[in-house]
Amino acid sequence: MFALLATVLVGCKKSSDPELTLAQKISKKWKVSSAKINGTASNMFANTTVTFQSDATGAATGYTVSLGGATASFSFTTGGSGSWEINSTATAITFDKGTNQQNVVNVIGTLSETGFTIEWKMPKAVDKTEPTYTLVLVPSI
Repeated sequence: MFALLATVLVGCKKSSDPELTLAQKISKKWKVSSAKINGTASNMFANTTVTFQSDATGAATGYTVSLGGATASFSFTTGGSGSWEINSTATAITFDKGTNQQNVVNVIGTLSETGFTIEWKMPKAVDKTEPTYTLVLVPSI
């Protein structure tokens, strides 16, 4: 009887760890494991890392991008950092929302803490050929 009661009490124990938000789950350093430009494999993003940050409330706070040691941005600026947020359906990430550098990248498949794929079309003002970029991101170990 005591063993049964102990099993029930252990099974009912509440976790003291709060459930992490998706922003918290992906807040880490990522590396580009593969890249395509207009569907063709490219090594343009070799050694590229992206770091997402979030705060204790679970809100996305900032990001940094490094292209093989040089700073870069998803929002077409020379700086390598800014703000980010995930849309309510986790199908897009907006970088630098509300600024003239705002850029929305689509999430292809599922946005997860083990890896995800993003895709965006470069605006004509930045590149007249309007290429589509696809990056597969995995945790940087």
